Amino acid sequence: MNKKTVISIGRQYGSGGREIGEKVAAHYGIGYYDKKLLEIAARESGLCDEIVAHYDEKKISAAFMYPFGANVYTYGIGGHMGTEKPLGMQVFLAISNVIKKVAEKESCVIVGRCADYILRENPDLFSVFICAEDKDRLSRIMRRNNIVSEKEAYARMVKTDRNRARFYNYYSDHKWGAVGTYDLCVKSSFLGVDKTVETICGVIDRL
Repeated sequence: MNKKTVISIGRQYGSGGREIGEKVAAHYGIGYYDKKLLEIAARESGLCDEIVAHYDEKKISAAFMYPFGANVYTYGIGGHMGTEKPLGMQVFLAISNVIKKVAEKESCVIVGRCADYILRENPDLFSVFICAEDKDRLSRIMRRNNIVSEKEAYARMVKTDRNRARFYNYYSDHKWGAVGTYDLCVKSSFLGVDKTVETICGVIDRL
């Protein structure tokens, strides 16, 4: 890595995005932020861990939308939190603030949480999206979660991707998984995890 770089990784559920992110971070010896973001956000915002985890990568329910037709852009990403905001918005703003602070101080890998959009004006950002064939995703989901039923794994895969897409599409003006949204899109089924890591690092090293 020739300069400070913040690598955001969006991913389909079961595509190996977390493992790939960990290996990219290890390759460069830089920080890796996934669930760790939630811990920091809870500590710095005063919200309890359970609330932060509950709203992680989930769109605010229609039942808790803002009064008078306000939305996420009314408050602005990174705005001040307050009791007038729904809990989902408070969690999003807390995590957004952590992402911005981390990206400001160090090279790192950040997984999910709309990081590519939150950091869209950061010149150090390199955004990646990881996808994979359904059969490979199902195999990984079943293995990682000790699920025997392919039907159960498929239902979990569809639900998780739907939540991630709704979350991303709600909090940004981009579309989750759209190739034009990211600097690099890679199919881990085609390359395998280690070759995907090599590909991402190879591109970054040439920037």
